[in-house]
Amino acid sequence: VLKMRDSKLFQCAGAAAEKYMHQFTMQGVATVTWAFASVREQAVFAPAAMSRVESGGAWKQLEPRGCAMLLWSLAALRHNSDRAELFFRFVGDRCIVPRIEHFR
Repeated sequence: VLKMRDSKLFQCAGAAAEKYMHQFTMQGVATVTWAFASVREQAVFAPAAMSRVESGGAWKQLEPRGCAMLLWSLAALRHNSDRAELFFRFVGDRCIVPRIEHFR
């Protein structure tokens, strides 16, 4: 993990991620969210990331590792809201429960 922190850089990167989130792959969503969580930077794009996962069956492309990364990242970022709670349930119901054997 980087030992430097440039908040302005992360603000710009977060704004760009939010703007282009609709083009991200599921692995991309998980990776960018993980990157921000790893350095404990605010992820302004978190609501857009959640929407991207939920949209049009995109969640079906979320592999177990990406699912774990995304859930850990949102929890580490302390992204607590009613929206996040519904998202966690959505991921559990759609991504984890049907594929539980892949998580072992």
